[in-house]
Formats: sequence, structure tokens, C-alpha cells
Amino acid sequence: MSLSTPREQLRDLITSLAVVHGKVTLASGKEADYYVDLRRATLHHAAAPLIGHLLLDALEEAGFGPADIDAVGGLTLGADPVAGALLHAAASRGLELDAF
Repeated sequence: MSLSTPREQLRDLITSLAVVHGKVTLASGKEADYYVDLRRATLHHAAAPLIGHLLLDALEEAGFGPADIDAVGGLTLGADPVAGALLHAAASRGLELDAF
């Protein structure tokens, strides 16, 4: 059993999955020594549930409850897996939250 918190688990997954070290050519054509590709985490079987629950916790801590949020979403490429993670986390807590 892991003694680390969900936040620590997600940090470790992001570090191992999403941080690419070495020469990377960016879309701008410039080169970088590293790149952070969070899609590698948001689409991962272990990281996605953590993302959903941690974001839902953050919303609740900020004072947003089920009556305040109808749906979550954003630009399709990056937001879809995050919105999906949130709706699954909400459903696991008996809350109704849609994604778009």
C-alpha cells in the first residue's frame, strides 16, 4: 500500500510520464532541452483518476458545489481527458457533472 498522498502520486506520475528530457523541437521550430507533455498523464490509466479527484477536491475547497457547476470542458485536444476525468470522479461520489 502506498503511503504517499494522491497529490504526491500524481506528481510522481507526471514526472515519470510527461517530462521528456533531451533535445526536443518545438512547434515553433526552436529547440528545447526538455518538454512537458501533460497529455501523457491525462490519458494514463492511473493518473487520470487522480487528476479528476484532485480537481474535484480543488473545486470543492474553492467553494464550488454540485449546484454551482453544470458541466466542465475546454478546447478539445487538452480539455477532453481532463473533463472526462472530472465527470468520472464526480460520478464516483454520486454527483452529476457533464463534460463538453
